[in-house]
Amino acid sequence: MAFANFIDRAATAASQVLADFHLEDFKAALEKQVVAIAFDNQAASCAEGQATLDLAVRLLARLYPVLAILPLDSAASSQAQALERLPKSINPRIGIRRSGKFATVGIVAGATRPLLRCPTVFIGSDGWAAKLSHTDPVGSGSSLLPYGAGAASCFAAANVFRTIFAAQLTGAELDENIDLSLYSYNKTKAGDAGPTEFSVDLGEMHFVGLGAIGHGTLWTLAKQPGLSGRLHVVDHETIELSNLQRYVLAGQAEVGVSKAVLATTALRSTALEVEAHPLKWAEYVARRGDWVFDRWRLTPPPTVWRSKVLCLDGSRMPGRRSTTSASRGTVSMTAKLAFVACTCRPGNPRTSTS
Repeated sequence: MAFANFIDRAATAASQVLADFHLEDFKAALEKQVVAIAFDNQAASCAEGQATLDLAVRLLARLYPVLAILPLDSAASSQAQALERLPKSINPRIGIRRSGKFATVGIVAGATRPLLRCPTVFIGSDGWAAKLSHTDPVGSGSSLLPYGAGAASCFAAANVFRTIFAAQLTGAELDENIDLSLYSYNKTKAGDAGPTEFSVDLGEMHFVGLGAIGHGTLWTLAKQPGLSGRLHVVDHETIELSNLQRYVLAGQAEVGVSKAVLATTALRSTALEVEAHPLKWAEYVARRGDWVFDRWRLTPPPTVWRSKVLCLDGSRMPGRRSTTSASRGTVSMTAKLAFVACTCRPGNPRTSTS
């Protein structure tokens, strides 16, 4: 068991939000943790549950040195091996346990209540809705949408961090219950569920800046069914080791890989026609020879922009408040999911309900 080789970047982020921060105390607190991820076949056998588990592991493996992967029934055991490989791709030295006996905090996906003797949060989704409870299992829905599922993972990871570092956080109480729609951005209610089957024609879209927000977008687009269109991904940089702290699709094997090329790999299972352009935006436009882009934008929710040219480098997003929070890859990830939900949800000119 050991910290990831980019732990110093995570520590720098944590120092911005934890009172009386000391590096050695921070590491000592993390070393005491065994974060359990428990799941049953109800979660493991459906797309929403699989998305929740995938993103939860991707987030937690970037900070915590020990995870416990706990299938709660025999049918769910088939998913455990893949979930154990994923954190190893991010931090090869991470400790993986198959027992929850020494778990210090737990996340549970599915409909089963495990026997964990530690603070536990139950997470799941239902289409567009992200669900979280500290008292009862919430289950996973039957749709193919990634929005509620991914947001639930973000909320869970944030609650894990708050649980461990509660004494050093101000105004970061645990969430007792969450039932939030990424379709309406309100608490879910009857008649507000939103459609779950629709096609999304992106037309010819330019995706510029594949940083942390870009990775959240790629993760979501890769799991959104019914995508079509031509997507140009533009970024001149390569993945650096320090990026792994917050790039949810990047592991050790991606260090040194072109960000634009990584995007094409992430989206290869979709029907999108993806073209990688490892160039600066100005260079790309100059080579294109055409400075005219058909673009449009809408503004619900606030500070979320929808455009035919997606400027998704977090440092350049208009209206985005700068943050170096240790939960940058958790809470802010919800905003990234919302960004893509805003782009893909029915009601857009190129989105049609089937």
